[in-house]
Amino acid sequence: MSTPTDHRSLVALMRKPRMVVEYWDAGRTTPFVRGTFVADDSIDDALRDTEPKSHDAWQTKADDDSDTSNTAANYEAARKLLDRIKRHVNKLREDLKPSPRPQEQVRLPEFDRIMAKIMRGAGSGTSGPVPEPRPVTIHLTPMAEPVDDRQVRVTGQAEFALSDNYEGDCSESLIRLRYLFDEDGRSGDRVELEINAPEGFDATEDPGNFIGMLHRDSPATFEFASDPHLALWAGRVSAEVDLLPSEPITSE
Repeated sequence: MSTPTDHRSLVALMRKPRMVVEYWDAGRTTPFVRGTFVADDSIDDALRDTEPKSHDAWQTKADDDSDTSNTAANYEAARKLLDRIKRHVNKLREDLKPSPRPQEQVRLPEFDRIMAKIMRGAGSGTSGPVPEPRPVTIHLTPMAEPVDDRQVRVTGQAEFALSDNYEGDCSESLIRLRYLFDEDGRSGDRVELEINAPEGFDATEDPGNFIGMLHRDSPATFEFASDPHLALWAGRVSAEVDLLPSEPITSE
């Protein structure tokens, strides 16, 4: 039975006499790149002195098999060098990624056509459902940002306000913010969110829930950041509002 390919970015670390010391793992997220680093004469001896007896790595600290004559400066030089190589690899990977298309330029003509027919009830001769006016507007702007070469977290804002379809100017409201893994189109496990709520909104016992007064002309903006997770996992941020039962309040 075949085993899955273990894709990764690799850099061949070389020194005199053009000897490959190690095919160094430089990251396991796409896009994958390959490269070669050849040690300069000024650092060649120092790097050689950090190698174990098998001469298959540039070590950043001494181990039991290391030559005790090595100085700490050689290991520190190897550490700084590998960090610099890793930064160059990450920059190359970022340069190779295609620029995302602006949201307003993404068009799905067939989807737009079908949705237009549904909204106007065209097709079978029966009237389509008329959407109810929404009393609340929600503007959600999540964004994934890298934590390291394997992990990401999601940050962003969720903005809530009463719409023109609501009778009053303010209403006590229950806000719910969630970040859930997407498992084959279904909601999976919840990822913890650190949420900064605006003034006037208090957290409830249920994580991600807040109660406060929602207004029409001054949106309530919640800032959030998720716990880090593997970049391979896709997730979805959801934002919901329940207007709590009360008489609509209109400012004088």
